[in-house]
Amino acid sequence: MDRNRNNILLIYVLILIFGITPATIASQQEHNKFPCEIDSQFQGNNEILSEIKHKTARKFIKDYLQENSLEKLYTSLNCVSDAIILAPEKPKFWVTLGKVHSEMAASKVSMAKTNAIMAYQQALELDPDDTATMILLGVKLTETSEYIEALLHFETALTKTPYLTTYDTIQWMNIAYLAGKQTKRGTLFYEQMVNDNPELFYLYIFKAVLHQTHFDFAQAREDYMKIILNAEAGRDIKSIALKLLKELKKQGAS
Repeated sequence: MDRNRNNILLIYVLILIFGITPATIASQQEHNKFPCEIDSQFQGNNEILSEIKHKTARKFIKDYLQENSLEKLYTSLNCVSDAIILAPEKPKFWVTLGKVHSEMAASKVSMAKTNAIMAYQQALELDPDDTATMILLGVKLTETSEYIEALLHFETALTKTPYLTTYDTIQWMNIAYLAGKQTKRGTLFYEQMVNDNPELFYLYIFKAVLHQTHFDFAQAREDYMKIILNAEAGRDIKSIALKLLKELKKQGAS
């Protein structure tokens, strides 16, 4: 990576540390309260030191999740920022920076969602095939009502890497399909996913929800029955399908 590219990335990380607009004195002071102090024999070796800083940042995220201490979160921010300054070309560092800002967003820190999006976008610029990061970015874009772009990342990620098709991910996708008025697109995507990956029975649940949204109750009922009548579907998913089918009938859609 050439020097100009590195300089651009360094400017980018400084923006993400302090926010999109010029940092206020208060935000700088808050950030500087919790420096990433590493007593390491590898001082001067940027490659190794950046990995140590990154590992420390991930540790502080775990500590934050256990203790709910913003001090831990700001320390994690400092550590991963230091790591990026030392080695801005490593996508995983930017992913961790995105996760830190995502946690800050949950604590209502100003601009955190936007900063998380920027960090994930930078990670994908460095590693365009990272489907796990596509999903992380899709979630943040959904939270900021950028539904069409979110769906592009979700659909690309799950098409390339079907094993990332988790219940939580599909819930976020359904929010984007519904809020973005893309229900038909969603039903077609889920149908193709199930055709290619027949073990993903729960996609029929979410497909049925989309059909119900535009009052296609017959198709919703058909989706539930595909689960209920399939011998290979698990007991839990069948139980959900039966419950939702009963709710559908209560709506007068029998």
